[in-house]
Amino acid sequence: MSATDKAAIEWELMRLCADFAHYLDTGAYEALANLFLPEGVWDRIRRLNGRQEILGALRLRPANVVTRHVQTNFRFIHIDSETVNGFSFMVPYHGSAEAGALPGLMDGTSEPVIDLHDVYKRTSEGWRFAERITKLALVSPDSPLLKRQPTAENPPLKVGG
Repeated sequence: MSATDKAAIEWELMRLCADFAHYLDTGAYEALANLFLPEGVWDRIRRLNGRQEILGALRLRPANVVTRHVQTNFRFIHIDSETVNGFSFMVPYHGSAEAGALPGLMDGTSEPVIDLHDVYKRTSEGWRFAERITKLALVSPDSPLLKRQPTAENPPLKVGG
């Protein structure tokens, strides 16, 4: 594969990631779910299997939540012309606002830093996520993530090792 072909693929993958954050932050959940393969996996505290499960989990988000996700430091490993593994960092900002009223009020805690491990597959509709694994890299001791009540679907977070 030529350097030009690799660069074109990487641009498309960065656009896919930008679309992911944009759709998540604007509540376009069906569009976000369609960025995954029909059987795609999103592991974010709990594992979501397939577009329908991803969409169902997103629809549970409270209407007053305001988020902005900033993603950077992309690294891509080309497996072949149809599969690419990726790694990047994301910082999600969270707050709340009355529905449709910005600016939102941030929750006052330091935001975590997340490592994203992705597997991308080329389809007839363009590149899609086959798998997106989110892992906490850094979290503040005052993070609501550490204060949430664990459940069977949301197990306790392990911090510090």
